[in-house]
Amino acid sequence: MKTSFRPMIMLAVLSPLTAEFLLGDQYLSGMAPAGQQIGMLISFIALYGMGAVLIRELARRLRLGWAGLLLLALGYGIFEEGLITQTLFNPHYLGLNLLAPGHIGLLGIGAPWTVFVISLHVIWSICTPIAIVEAWHGSDGTADTRPWLGRAATVVCLIIFAIGAAAILTVSTVFASPPFLAHPAQLIIVAVLVLLVVLAAVRLRGRGSDVTASLPATPARIGWSALLGFLATTAFQLINGLPDRLAWLSFAGMLAVWAVALLIMVSRRPDPFGLAVGAVLTYAWVGMRSALGEAGLPGLVEQSLLILLFLAGLAWSYRRLLNRAGQPARPERSTVRS
Repeated sequence: MKTSFRPMIMLAVLSPLTAEFLLGDQYLSGMAPAGQQIGMLISFIALYGMGAVLIRELARRLRLGWAGLLLLALGYGIFEEGLITQTLFNPHYLGLNLLAPGHIGLLGIGAPWTVFVISLHVIWSICTPIAIVEAWHGSDGTADTRPWLGRAATVVCLIIFAIGAAAILTVSTVFASPPFLAHPAQLIIVAVLVLLVVLAAVRLRGRGSDVTASLPATPARIGWSALLGFLATTAFQLINGLPDRLAWLSFAGMLAVWAVALLIMVSRRPDPFGLAVGAVLTYAWVGMRSALGEAGLPGLVEQSLLILLFLAGLAWSYRRLLNRAGQPARPERSTVRS
């Protein structure tokens, strides 16, 4: 099979742009030099971007559907935060007191932080950019769920992902202030959890688990799905922002949002692109709030331009997805030139 380079590159770049820059955690005009920020973007493309590309490829090749893709995204979140950046266990990460609220001494984690940060990866690092790019590469109301990578491209993506993971692991442990490495037992538990989640996803192979596959996108379906995505992710962000003294309420609330959202998704079958639109709109206000509070005028301008860029990209993907004018039926296998 030949590689479809355009959607692959789009996904590799969109994932870190959504996860870090739209969120407002990174600014090219921020306190760190622009060159350093660009270097961080490259490292994020290697880790987040290649992770999203490889997860999507595995899910689509094995026909795992969105249920399996969500599980793989969960495995990625546990992998990155538990084994690579190790924020699940580092009480001094970036000088923040992330683990004190709702601390579980036996595991060495903060319960609210664990749910929150892993959810960020599931929703915004992996699933949202995949849904957007599949819509952009789709047509006639149907997202493109075909595999995109040939064998050589898959190997290259794996190598880049490994390099990115090793680089961020080094920065997060050896060059952390102070240097930090989680206890071996913690790392083993995380590795086992990642393996179990991936195996659970693979068990969905070929079961037609993608409940959205038989429902083509329509303006109405995308619209109410976007509203659902926005309300659910906004509620999630607001609940996470509760005071530290309400840490366990925040923990329970975030899990409740997940439970309700998953129940609605199973019963109502929302459109993945619509959900992604809602998630992007939530990160737009979260990132703008961060820019207003911390980034100054240059960061505010940069964040505003980034939000406009995302909105334009969503409109473009929406138009391509719903374009029915003379679109031939796509074959099951990729025919895009390498």
